[in-house]
Amino acid sequence: MRLILIRHAEPDWIQGGRMVGNPALTELGRRQSAQLAARSWSGIDELWVSELRRARETAAPLAEALGLEPRVFRWMNEIGDPVEWDGMSQSQVDARIAEFYNEPTIDRLWRGVRRGESYGSFQKRVTDGLVSTLGRYGTEMMEPSQPRLWKVGSRRSILLVAHGGTNGVIYENLLGCGTTPIAWHKFRSLHTAVSVLQTYPLADSWMFSLRSFGDVTHLSPEQVTG
Repeated sequence: MRLILIRHAEPDWIQGGRMVGNPALTELGRRQSAQLAARSWSGIDELWVSELRRARETAAPLAEALGLEPRVFRWMNEIGDPVEWDGMSQSQVDARIAEFYNEPTIDRLWRGVRRGESYGSFQKRVTDGLVSTLGRYGTEMMEPSQPRLWKVGSRRSILLVAHGGTNGVIYENLLGCGTTPIAWHKFRSLHTAVSVLQTYPLADSWMFSLRSFGDVTHLSPEQVTG
Protein backbone atom coordinates (compact mmCIF):
# COMPACT_ATOMS: atom_id res chain seq x y z
CA MET A 1 0.00 0.00 0.00
CA ARG A 2 1.29 3.45 -0.90
CA LEU A 3 0.08 6.70 0.67
CA ILE A 4 1.23 9.95 -0.94
CA LEU A 5 0.74 12.90 1.43
CA ILE A 6 0.49 16.41 0.00
CA ARG A 7 0.19 19.71 1.81
CA HIS A 8 -2.20 22.23 0.22
CA ALA A 9 -0.98 25.18 -1.88
CA GLU A 10 -0.56 28.74 -0.58
CA PRO A 11 -3.82 30.02 0.98
CA ASP A 12 -5.03 33.62 1.00
CA TRP A 13 -5.25 33.97 4.79
CA ILE A 14 -5.38 37.78 4.93
CA GLN A 15 -7.89 39.67 2.77
CA GLY A 16 -8.39 43.39 3.20
CA GLY A 17 -6.17 43.27 6.26
CA ARG A 18 -8.39 40.70 8.00
CA MET A 19 -8.05 36.97 8.72
CA VAL A 20 -10.22 34.61 6.64
CA GLY A 21 -11.27 31.44 8.44
CA ASN A 22 -11.55 29.09 5.46
CA PRO A 23 -9.50 30.77 2.73
CA ALA A 24 -9.22 30.10 -0.98
CA LEU A 25 -5.83 29.87 -2.64
CA THR A 26 -3.78 32.86 -3.68
CA GLU A 27 -2.94 33.35 -7.34
CA LEU A 28 0.46 31.81 -6.60
CA GLY A 29 -1.29 28.94 -4.84
CA ARG A 30 -3.29 28.21 -7.98
CA ARG A 31 -0.07 28.12 -10.01
CA GLN A 32 1.48 25.78 -7.44
CA SER A 33 -1.53 23.46 -7.75
CA ALA A 34 -1.25 23.44 -11.54
CA GLN A 35 2.43 22.55 -11.31
CA LEU A 36 1.63 19.80 -8.80
CA ALA A 37 -0.93 18.28 -11.17
CA ALA A 38 1.61 18.41 -14.02
CA ARG A 39 4.02 16.10 -12.17
CA SER A 40 4.48 12.61 -13.52
CA TRP A 41 1.92 10.44 -11.71
CA SER A 42 1.41 6.74 -12.24
CA GLY A 43 -0.69 4.01 -10.70
CA ILE A 44 -2.83 6.32 -8.53
CA ASP A 45 -6.05 4.60 -7.49
CA GLU A 46 -7.75 7.17 -5.25
CA LEU A 47 -7.66 10.82 -4.20
CA TRP A 48 -8.57 11.73 -0.61
CA VAL A 49 -9.08 15.38 0.29
CA SER A 50 -9.76 17.51 3.35
CA GLU A 51 -13.08 19.33 3.15
CA LEU A 52 -11.44 22.74 3.68
CA ARG A 53 -11.36 25.07 0.70
CA ARG A 54 -7.56 25.37 0.36
CA ALA A 55 -7.20 21.58 0.15
CA ARG A 56 -10.09 21.10 -2.27
CA GLU A 57 -8.79 23.82 -4.59
CA THR A 58 -5.33 22.25 -4.50
CA ALA A 59 -6.80 18.84 -5.34
CA ALA A 60 -9.02 20.03 -8.21
CA PRO A 61 -6.29 20.11 -10.91
CA LEU A 62 -5.01 16.74 -9.67
CA ALA A 63 -8.46 15.21 -9.92
CA GLU A 64 -8.82 16.46 -13.50
CA ALA A 65 -5.35 15.28 -14.52
CA LEU A 66 -5.82 11.83 -12.98
CA GLY A 67 -9.48 11.39 -13.92
CA LEU A 68 -10.39 10.69 -10.29
CA GLU A 69 -13.36 11.79 -8.17
CA PRO A 70 -12.01 13.15 -4.86
CA ARG A 71 -13.20 11.48 -1.67
CA VAL A 72 -13.69 14.25 0.90
CA PHE A 73 -13.11 13.46 4.58
CA ARG A 74 -13.75 15.76 7.54
CA TRP A 75 -11.17 13.90 9.66
CA MET A 76 -8.48 15.23 7.30
CA ASN A 77 -9.28 18.88 8.18
CA GLU A 78 -6.62 21.00 9.86
CA ILE A 79 -6.89 21.75 13.58
CA GLY A 80 -9.80 24.15 14.11
CA ASP A 81 -8.82 27.75 14.78
CA PRO A 82 -10.75 29.79 17.36
CA VAL A 83 -13.93 31.18 15.80
CA GLU A 84 -13.05 34.71 16.90
CA TRP A 85 -9.91 34.70 14.71
CA ASP A 86 -12.08 35.05 11.60
CA GLY A 87 -12.04 38.78 10.77
CA MET A 88 -9.16 39.69 13.11
CA SER A 89 -6.27 41.81 11.87
CA GLN A 90 -2.92 40.20 11.12
CA SER A 91 -1.35 41.76 14.22
CA GLN A 92 -4.13 40.43 16.47
CA VAL A 93 -3.75 36.91 15.09
CA ASP A 94 0.04 37.09 15.45
CA ALA A 95 -0.38 38.12 19.08
CA ARG A 96 -2.71 35.17 19.79
CA ILE A 97 -0.31 32.73 18.15
CA ALA A 98 2.59 34.14 20.16
CA GLU A 99 0.54 33.71 23.34
CA PHE A 100 -0.05 30.07 22.42
CA TYR A 101 3.59 29.25 21.74
CA ASN A 102 4.78 31.07 24.87
CA GLU A 103 2.83 28.79 27.19
CA PRO A 104 5.24 27.58 29.89
CA THR A 105 4.60 23.84 29.66
CA ILE A 106 3.93 21.24 26.97
CA ASP A 107 1.07 19.92 29.11
CA ARG A 108 -0.85 23.18 28.80
CA LEU A 109 -0.29 23.22 25.04
CA TRP A 110 -1.75 19.72 24.84
CA ARG A 111 -4.90 20.71 26.75
CA GLY A 112 -5.75 23.40 24.23
CA VAL A 113 -5.02 26.86 25.62
CA ARG A 114 -5.44 28.18 22.07
CA ARG A 115 -9.23 28.22 22.68
CA GLY A 116 -9.98 26.56 19.38
CA GLU A 117 -10.01 22.80 18.87
CA SER A 118 -7.64 21.34 21.47
CA TYR A 119 -4.60 19.55 20.14
CA GLY A 120 -5.63 16.38 21.94
CA SER A 121 -9.03 16.39 20.26
CA PHE A 122 -7.46 17.14 16.89
CA GLN A 123 -4.93 14.34 17.25
CA LYS A 124 -7.70 11.89 18.20
CA ARG A 125 -9.94 13.00 15.33
CA VAL A 126 -7.23 12.45 12.73
CA THR A 127 -6.02 9.19 14.28
CA ASP A 128 -9.51 7.70 14.57
CA GLY A 129 -10.39 8.75 11.03
CA LEU A 130 -7.17 7.36 9.58
CA VAL A 131 -7.45 4.01 11.36
CA SER A 132 -11.15 3.67 10.50
CA THR A 133 -10.66 4.53 6.81
CA LEU A 134 -7.64 2.26 6.37
CA GLY A 135 -9.63 -0.49 8.09
CA ARG A 136 -12.12 -0.45 5.22
CA TYR A 137 -9.26 -1.65 3.02
CA GLY A 138 -8.27 -4.44 5.39
CA THR A 139 -5.30 -2.44 6.68
CA GLU A 140 -5.33 -2.64 10.47
CA MET A 141 -2.90 -1.96 13.28
CA MET A 142 -1.54 -5.07 14.99
CA GLU A 143 -2.15 -5.78 18.66
CA PRO A 144 -0.54 -3.39 21.20
CA SER A 145 2.28 -5.88 21.77
CA GLN A 146 3.45 -4.98 18.25
CA PRO A 147 2.96 -1.20 18.14
CA ARG A 148 2.84 0.51 14.75
CA LEU A 149 3.01 -2.75 12.83
CA TRP A 150 0.11 -3.43 10.50
CA LYS A 151 -1.89 -6.10 8.77
CA VAL A 152 -2.19 -4.85 5.18
CA GLY A 153 -5.05 -5.98 2.99
CA SER A 154 -4.64 -3.58 0.08
CA ARG A 155 -2.08 -2.63 -2.54
CA ARG A 156 -3.85 0.59 -3.50
CA SER A 157 -1.95 3.81 -4.16
CA ILE A 158 -3.72 6.80 -2.61
CA LEU A 159 -3.07 10.55 -2.80
CA LEU A 160 -4.02 12.54 0.30
CA VAL A 161 -4.30 16.33 0.00
CA ALA A 162 -4.49 17.83 3.46
CA HIS A 163 -2.59 20.12 5.84
CA GLY A 164 0.65 20.42 7.78
CA GLY A 165 -0.96 19.45 11.07
CA THR A 166 -3.10 16.64 9.67
CA ASN A 167 -0.20 15.13 7.77
CA GLY A 168 2.00 15.40 10.85
CA VAL A 169 -0.42 13.29 12.89
CA ILE A 170 -0.59 10.74 10.06
CA TYR A 171 3.21 10.46 10.02
CA GLU A 172 3.25 9.98 13.80
CA ASN A 173 0.75 7.14 13.55
CA LEU A 174 2.16 5.31 10.56
CA LEU A 175 5.83 5.69 11.48
CA GLY A 176 5.40 5.01 15.20
CA CYS A 177 6.97 8.29 16.31
CA GLY A 178 4.82 8.91 19.37
CA THR A 179 2.49 11.86 19.81
CA THR A 180 3.61 15.31 20.90
CA PRO A 181 2.34 18.77 20.20
CA ILE A 182 2.81 20.11 17.63
CA ALA A 183 3.15 17.57 14.77
CA TRP A 184 3.38 20.19 12.01
CA HIS A 185 6.70 21.33 13.49
CA LYS A 186 8.00 17.77 13.81
CA PHE A 187 7.32 17.19 10.09
CA ARG A 188 7.62 20.61 8.45
CA SER A 189 6.69 20.74 4.77
CA LEU A 190 6.24 23.47 2.18
CA HIS A 191 3.12 24.21 0.14
CA THR A 192 2.29 21.34 -2.28
CA ALA A 193 5.17 19.28 -0.87
CA VAL A 194 4.87 15.58 -1.76
CA SER A 195 5.85 12.78 0.64
CA VAL A 196 5.56 9.03 0.11
CA LEU A 197 4.83 6.28 2.65
CA GLN A 198 4.88 2.69 1.46
CA THR A 199 4.29 -0.57 3.29
CA TYR A 200 7.27 -2.86 3.82
CA PRO A 201 6.99 -6.54 4.87
CA LEU A 202 8.35 -7.50 8.28
CA ALA A 203 7.90 -11.16 9.39
CA ASP A 204 4.13 -11.75 9.60
CA SER A 205 3.25 -8.04 9.47
CA TRP A 206 3.98 -4.80 7.65
CA MET A 207 5.43 -1.43 8.56
CA PHE A 208 5.07 1.92 6.82
CA SER A 209 8.37 3.14 5.38
CA LEU A 210 8.99 6.83 4.61
CA ARG A 211 10.35 6.70 1.06
CA SER A 212 10.54 10.45 0.41
CA PHE A 213 9.60 13.64 2.23
CA GLY A 214 8.77 17.20 1.27
CA ASP A 215 9.47 17.04 -2.48
CA VAL A 216 8.74 20.36 -4.23
CA THR A 217 10.77 19.78 -7.39
CA HIS A 218 7.65 20.54 -9.44
CA LEU A 219 7.95 24.19 -8.35
CA SER A 220 10.40 26.79 -9.60
CA PRO A 221 12.45 28.49 -6.83
CA GLU A 222 10.28 31.62 -6.87
CA GLN A 223 7.14 29.50 -6.41
CA VAL A 224 8.28 27.85 -3.19
CA THR A 225 6.37 29.06 -0.10
CA GLY A 226 5.29 27.77 3.26
